[in-house]
Amino acid sequence: MLVFYVLALPLVVYAKPQPEQVKSAFVYQVTKFTTWPQDTFESNTSNIRLCHAGYEPNLQQQLQILQTKKTKQRSFIFITIQHPSVALIEKQQCHIVYFSNESWRNLSKKDMSKLTKSTLLVGDSLSFLAHQGILAFILINDKVRIYKNLQSLRHSQLRLEARLLALAKNYKGS
Repeated sequence: MLVFYVLALPLVVYAKPQPEQVKSAFVYQVTKFTTWPQDTFESNTSNIRLCHAGYEPNLQQQLQILQTKKTKQRSFIFITIQHPSVALIEKQQCHIVYFSNESWRNLSKKDMSKLTKSTLLVGDSLSFLAHQGILAFILINDKVRIYKNLQSLRHSQLRLEARLLALAKNYKGS
């Protein structure tokens, strides 16, 4: 009997979702509660361009999986961006940019403010929110918590539903 428990232990450890899986799932769920400006998409079925800036292979892999899903009749296109400034180029506009490993530090607050107009900026730290980010998925005691920067959200043309806003904790920075 003891041998069974010892052999089953690794299964229990792997059954727990990794933070990257949870963050990717949050990105997917957030899209269900986000409304972009009317002129953002060409049609009601245009793809959502999900961009990832920063080197975090496990998160990148999980975000790529979203290409197999749909939200609000829209499929995802996953784009890895080498430098966050690429998100500023209109031709490769991202609807969502997930900044990991503080890759957002390569952009000025002015650039972040330009992006915030019609792009959902997601990161993984409170300092990201202080730098004009809109949402942050932060790991606290082995749980991913959602934080929001209401000032950045008000500055944008995006709308997040009240259910999501109620779930996210307020960032109260200067």
